[in-house]
Amino acid sequence: METRNNPSDYRPLTTHEVLTLEKQGCRADNWENIRVKDGFDPGRVEDVRFHGQIRLGAFRRAYKLGEGVFRPSGIRRAELYHATVGDDCLIEHIHGHIANYDIADGVIITGVGTMVTDGPTSFGIGTRVNVLSEAGDYFQASLHPDLTAQTFCLLTMLKPEERKRLNEMAEAETKRYRSPRGHVGQGTTITGTRRIRNVSTGACAAIDCADCVEECFLCSTEEAPVRVGTGVICRRSLLQSGAEVTDGAKVSDCLVGQSVHLGKGFSAEASLFFANSYMDNGEACAVCAGPYTVSHHKSTLLIGGMFSFFNAGSGTNMSNHAYKLGPLHYGTMDRGCKTASGTHLVWDGHIGAFSLVMGKYDSHADLSSFPFSYLFCANGQATLLPGINFATVGTYRDIRKWPSRDRRPSTRLDCISTYDALNAYVICRIREGRAQLERLQQQGKPDDDGAYTLQKGVRIPDKALQRGIDLYRRMEQLYVARHWQAPADETATLPAGEAWHDMLGTLLPDSVLDNLLDIVRRGNLLSLEHLRLLFARHCSDYPLWVARHVQATYTTDEIEAALRNYEANLRQYYDDIEADARKEADAGGQPMFPHFREFIAALHEEKAEQLKKAKEKASSLPCRED
Repeated sequence: METRNNPSDYRPLTTHEVLTLEKQGCRADNWENIRVKDGFDPGRVEDVRFHGQIRLGAFRRAYKLGEGVFRPSGIRRAELYHATVGDDCLIEHIHGHIANYDIADGVIITGVGTMVTDGPTSFGIGTRVNVLSEAGDYFQASLHPDLTAQTFCLLTMLKPEERKRLNEMAEAETKRYRSPRGHVGQGTTITGTRRIRNVSTGACAAIDCADCVEECFLCSTEEAPVRVGTGVICRRSLLQSGAEVTDGAKVSDCLVGQSVHLGKGFSAEASLFFANSYMDNGEACAVCAGPYTVSHHKSTLLIGGMFSFFNAGSGTNMSNHAYKLGPLHYGTMDRGCKTASGTHLVWDGHIGAFSLVMGKYDSHADLSSFPFSYLFCANGQATLLPGINFATVGTYRDIRKWPSRDRRPSTRLDCISTYDALNAYVICRIREGRAQLERLQQQGKPDDDGAYTLQKGVRIPDKALQRGIDLYRRMEQLYVARHWQAPADETATLPAGEAWHDMLGTLLPDSVLDNLLDIVRRGNLLSLEHLRLLFARHCSDYPLWVARHVQATYTTDEIEAALRNYEANLRQYYDDIEADARKEADAGGQPMFPHFREFIAALHEEKAEQLKKAKEKASSLPCRED
């Protein structure tokens, strides 16, 4: 970032101005090295030491720093080395010095220890972070302002030499940020901070009583300021617009994405936190926390995991090594997963979307084909109840609260195709899971305890298996009925049975993802911003693709059955949610009943509206040609 001021804006000090400055306790190595703007008021500069080339703006306005506390702009009790200070800045009570900084207009810097740029630096941009595999660089990412959840997810799908090419592109782009001088953006406030070193900020950032901020880039904007708060230690990290790191959090080698919150002593190392994630109290290391990842509890330890829309229960603990080869393992939890209090996840493993995990999970199974499951783990035995987390009040509330919690500015980096629980990726996994359950039912037989063994010791009770088949079939019918529409172009279809992928929020058909991977492999990617824009374009195409997915995947008979059963399936869905809510109300007692009544009233209103739409949709049954 460069200051907006041009050398021609400045003039030498007059003799009168030099005498006034000296009278007010100011000193300079050489007064001829100081240039000022017309309108400069030497009366607003007191007890300041100037070293090297100095540029000063015009100081005219005053600032309200608190109730009844006003301070005129200017510079007081400070030591400046090779600095540019813009118009109407307030710089005072600098206990050490400010060196090699271009400070834009309207900046307030008070009570700071030292604030220096000590050589050519890229301000944390280009920092290499070993994500997922904590002990190695297998999934190494380079911090960059255009790094998104989708970019990193794509990186994990590439071969080592292809990942290297993508990181080299990031490093090449990093060079344009490299500078021997730091920049403080217009309207930024820096107060009470002990040490600031090699930090560059955009407009309207706030660094308030932090302990130490080093090698960091704050992508702050007027629309979405970045905030670093009390007691924070933040090193070698990049904070995207709207991010905040507060209340004693300790962050090193991290991306703090758009509108992400890290606070209340949260400790994070070598991790990526993407849009709207909210992390308090606990710890994270080598984590890829996709959009809307949440952790609130002091006892939560997240290591070596990739997840999105994830909620970590108190005492959630993740283990990423077997004490022999080191912390090399990592696990994946598809969107919308939760952990109950005291859950212990021993990686590797893959948990299906919107699943709830309880107990110690150490079977290392791939359960991605079983969304909406309960996974109980006790006494070394993992039990899967597929599908039963779909029509629960918790899942219902989750998928409705996420859109309202999006606090990002108008330019949004991470792309979210849909918040729907029954999306194209989840339905693809459900189809796979239902087929596995049906094969297990047909080819196997339950053991003496009445359970089937799925894989790696994971068991499914007999009744839960049949119920899972029925629930998955109902979910498919709801998905088909909701997204079916008469095709406008019979030739515009996706390949039959094509797989889908959830790229931490962006849903892509297999053919589209292959095309993106080919662009990277062939060296046709122009920049990381180019990749981000490709994802944004594909994200906006999701409504069209999902209709084509229904058309390509389901037969006319299946579509007709889904539309005929649409109203009944919807009614059952809302009835199940209400029953789940009533169960909680019965357990919760009198204090929750006002809230319960409000919830049920809103649920009934939504139910009536959706049933009306279902009737209208059912009347559009596709006509058969006999």
